[in-house]
Amino acid sequence: MHALQSGKTQTVGVMIDPKSEYHAGVLAGIEEALLANDYLPIVVTGRELSDAFQGPTNELDLIHRLVEQRVDGIIICPIEDETPEAVFGEARKHQLPVICVDRQMPKTQADFVGTDDLAGGRMAAEYLLKLGHRCVGHLAGPSYASTGRLRREGFEQVICQADVIYHLQENKVFDDAIEQAQALLQSTPRPTAIFAASDILATYVYKAAYHMGLLIPNDLSIIGFADLRLADMLAPSLTTLRQDSEAVGQQAVAMMFASINGKSKPDRPQYIQLKPQLIERESTSACHQ
Repeated sequence: MHALQSGKTQTVGVMIDPKSEYHAGVLAGIEEALLANDYLPIVVTGRELSDAFQGPTNELDLIHRLVEQRVDGIIICPIEDETPEAVFGEARKHQLPVICVDRQMPKTQADFVGTDDLAGGRMAAEYLLKLGHRCVGHLAGPSYASTGRLRREGFEQVICQADVIYHLQENKVFDDAIEQAQALLQSTPRPTAIFAASDILATYVYKAAYHMGLLIPNDLSIIGFADLRLADMLAPSLTTLRQDSEAVGQQAVAMMFASINGKSKPDRPQYIQLKPQLIERESTSACHQ
């Protein structure tokens, strides 16, 4: 199919920040799937995390520019959930499909492809309970992003139904993560296990444990989320929940093509959620207390 014959530009706007390893994997999956279908991505970077509370101005401007480039669809990874449907008004006017990856935007009609974060939180809790831990902590991701909010919700659905002591710290910016990890480990009674909402947050728990003279996993079990390359490089290696980032990107492209080709016209947003996989390593063990 040629662009001149179809009226399509055979380009797709992709708004994602590839600096993180996980999002780089999502982008790789998107690029692979687009190139295999003779499409090209136009990649732009949205807001930085530090700008997360400044509203959708940057996203709105970038979407406007992508529409001006006559892209055939838009794939976006937002920083927060609060992006309103109005941001996509121009894309809707041109009947462009909008696919959200990794983080959901419940206030919009955007389709979504990502990890089943709720299930992942449940899996982390069930695993720690199976190991016999009865005092657990959670270093949660920010509640303004569905990833952090849903992982916490899934974890608490299981933990709060069990006969355990539960301590919580919510991280909004990584600058505070070491203090929050220390606060968890200084809780009374001290947790014997901590679920970190990401592998990056787990590294701060490792550091706090080291400074407090705690041995992993003898004194403290730690489980992360993502299975980044660093998970297997940490000492001891990190138990975590593996996300398939490239599959997320590929599924997003498949969903977009279904919309472009008129094969998918749902009355409500579509959701594809890929279940994470538990990867057991050396950072967790049966409770010794």
